[in-house]
Amino acid sequence: MKTDIYLIRHGETNLNRDGCFQGQGRNPPLNENGFEQARKLVLTMRFVDIEAVYTSPLIRAYQTAEALANDRELPLIKDERLLEANLGVAEGKLKKVVEKRMPSAYFKWRDLSNWDFAFDKGETRRQVLSRFMDFIEDSEKRDHRHIAVVTHAGVLRAFLASQGIQQSKISNTEIVHCVYENGKLEVIRDQRNNSIQKINLGGNYDR
Repeated sequence: MKTDIYLIRHGETNLNRDGCFQGQGRNPPLNENGFEQARKLVLTMRFVDIEAVYTSPLIRAYQTAEALANDRELPLIKDERLLEANLGVAEGKLKKVVEKRMPSAYFKWRDLSNWDFAFDKGETRRQVLSRFMDFIEDSEKRDHRHIAVVTHAGVLRAFLASQGIQQSKISNTEIVHCVYENGKLEVIRDQRNNSIQKINLGGNYDR
């Protein structure tokens, strides 16, 4: 049975703004801009058929998902398999500092084809993808055929890399439309240029 899945990165936090690694160990709320991004997300998704919202338990994801669920009076379900990657010793540190002090580790983390690197005490991209796909495969057990999933950049990068899409930059509240059917999750692509089909959150929402 086919399930439409809208994968969404959470809104901005102060640590995002400052260029810090957050991972699982840093759990800041959305900042003012992040709440504005969530508001725009709500307006955009009003035109999309959704029956439930699933979210990472981390505050930044939950607040983003809560705005969407509350607007539509939809079920809001936390799932730990949607947590951000555990970045171990890098969590809470500025990315530019990690790049300077641990250049080899930083380069391996940036390499989206490297599935088995982990910062010390952290999690590999392969492990992140495994738990995410475990969540996705439960789609067959759910009653909902149209769901929104609010998660994190590390999770989205891992999934997209598994689809042969090397996308290092995942914007806050970016949406990627996928379909899960016959045990396979696929990104919906623009037939004109084979690029990822995304829902535009562009700037007509400032009213």
